[in-house]
Amino acid sequence: MRVSFFHGLIILSILVLIDGVGSSVEVLSDNYIIKDGQLIHQYLVCVDSGSMSPDLNPGDLVVLENTSNISMGDIILYNEYGYTDIHILHRVIDYVQENEPMWEGGPRAPFAGYITKGDHNEVIDQMAGQTLGMANMSYFDQHRDDIMRVGDDVYLDNNTDLLLYQTENGTYVGDGISYLVPVKKEWVVGVAKTVILYGSDWITLSPQVPGV
Repeated sequence: MRVSFFHGLIILSILVLIDGVGSSVEVLSDNYIIKDGQLIHQYLVCVDSGSMSPDLNPGDLVVLENTSNISMGDIILYNEYGYTDIHILHRVIDYVQENEPMWEGGPRAPFAGYITKGDHNEVIDQMAGQTLGMANMSYFDQHRDDIMRVGDDVYLDNNTDLLLYQTENGTYVGDGISYLVPVKKEWVVGVAKTVILYGSDWITLSPQVPGV
């Protein structure tokens, strides 16, 4: 089905379900536009959860643009662990280099990337998880083809979407949204530029850094 959108933009409806404790959204469309003489990949998503309230609430529509120009306070849509089936719409609050602590007193980042947080969540995404226990190394060895390396000593099990991370004390299994890893630049799908509030008019988003 074709519908009209901002400035004559034509949108083809595409549906991708996004899940998890992050801001759940539905990707309604992706399209290309010409902006300032450049070809820009643009996305329209519908918010399904309240992790980004009060700025973004269920039913709001958000226009995102694929850009490498990301500022602190921007709301980004990213692929969790670079795994394309799970998308998170949260705010950038910091950027860390490899081996820098991801939070004060926290573990070192296995690679450089963004620290992110849902405005309504109590903790950053990198803390929003839990360690389930020690990894069964025989399982690790038997399912190597299903286990994806996402950073130094950090792996993702594509069968379970659980995180495996190696430490001096052993290999552990973790569960959560970007738990213990920052968001790589290449995992970012787009930056939120405009929001249409549910049952209201559209407004332009400006970067802001919330209190943490």
